[in-house]
Amino acid sequence: MTIDAIGIAGTGALAAAVAVRIAAVSRARVIVHGFEVAKAGKRRFDRAANLFDLASECAAVIAVYDSHTDLRAALTGTADRPGLIGAMAPGSLLIDFSDGLPDECRRLAGQLAGGAIGLVECGYVGGVEALQCGEALIYAGGYGDHIDTVTPQLSALGRVTRIGPQGSGRMYAALSEAVRAAHFAALLEAQAVAHACGFVPDELAVPPLPAAEHARMAGHVTMARRIAQATGTPTPVFDALDEAAQATSIKRT
Repeated sequence: MTIDAIGIAGTGALAAAVAVRIAAVSRARVIVHGFEVAKAGKRRFDRAANLFDLASECAAVIAVYDSHTDLRAALTGTADRPGLIGAMAPGSLLIDFSDGLPDECRRLAGQLAGGAIGLVECGYVGGVEALQCGEALIYAGGYGDHIDTVTPQLSALGRVTRIGPQGSGRMYAALSEAVRAAHFAALLEAQAVAHACGFVPDELAVPPLPAAEHARMAGHVTMARRIAQATGTPTPVFDALDEAAQATSIKRT
């Protein structure tokens, strides 16, 4: 399937960053709804009056919402405003960048399957800045042929890797960054001990993370803990990291 038009629906800076980057690189027509966005170089965005109109013109829709509650509201709509799912044609694809647990993705995949709509869910590493520059690491969950179809568009945002079924993309992104956070915290602790002893070996001399990167890492630790809690898995290291992040008022961006 060739994607001649791609819709981007959502809220906030992340949705805008995705839209600007894809419009700047992809040849597909880009239609947006729900957020403000400037021109992407010489390319202009088309703006849909509502979600139904956006979905009716696009073979694929990228959803970028703060939660799966917001995403489901956008899909189903209201009595006065039809949502995405009412206009998405059989064989079309939803690409989910919204914040949510893996189980929520799997439930969503089941809901969409009733209308023969495919789901590709994405976790990513690198933050808004990396997406804007096309340097993010994007981990995709879903059927291989669905991911292959949207890889040309997603590749505008960074390197795309298929991880497994729906839900595995965000799980891998969160867990891999939580491991990185644990490693970084251990280095800082070792560095503090070395300072107290009067020296710092080169192997321990790591510069502090920028605040934005630290906040993103803390957000991934929080997601890893949510995944662990949903599966009943104890996570003493991630718990300690999350408590430390909250104590220093580091919030997810």
